Amino acid sequence: MSNSTPTSNTEREAVITVKAEYTQTGESEAFAISADDPVQSFGDMLADWPVDMVLKDVIVHNVNYTQGVDQKLLEHREHVPMDMSGINVVDHDDAATTTTPSDTETDTEARPHRTPSQVLEDNASLYREKNADYGNSWRLVGETVGMWADELEIDSVDVSDPENAAALGLYWERLIKLVRAFNLEFSDQTPNNEATTESHADASTYAAMQAALEEGRDD
Repeated sequence: MSNSTPTSNTEREAVITVKAEYTQTGESEAFAISADDPVQSFGDMLADWPVDMVLKDVIVHNVNYTQGVDQKLLEHREHVPMDMSGINVVDHDDAATTTTPSDTETDTEARPHRTPSQVLEDNASLYREKNADYGNSWRLVGETVGMWADELEIDSVDVSDPENAAALGLYWERLIKLVRAFNLEFSDQTPNNEATTESHADASTYAAMQAALEEGRDD
């Protein structure tokens, strides 16, 4: 990240502002890019991206650089953990907009249509990356729920009841997130994608949804 500097209160002086978060500590970091070729500098930053950092936000202060920044994100998305909805564009008129990679016409030019085999290869690569974080949670959760049902002598669940189906799904989602957090916290593994804290936040959200579902049953 030699072509970037930490941001200051005069963030508007930057052409591109990059915000990130360390996965282990949760500490935030921001970098201002104001080089002669900011898009290339942004690409160089992504090429040297630290494995323990998640990209949280990219702010482009000149709309003319949006396409180039979008292209660099596409080029490096396989190895740069990202937790962001899109590029934030804040041009000189202070009108802020957000563009999402893959939603723009320029994206089609940057990434040609894939063949079925390429889709499957990309899916396999994404599975390996995600499953390393989730620690085979899809299998462990099934074994855990099966063990609970056996121990508690629950032979079946009537999933034709929408509330039962929703409750079972929420238990599943909560357990998957807990397995991911447990795996990342105690295996000393660096997340490939969102930070470990995101799994705890997701699990708590699913728990709140389930609590609301149960309260609705009692009414």
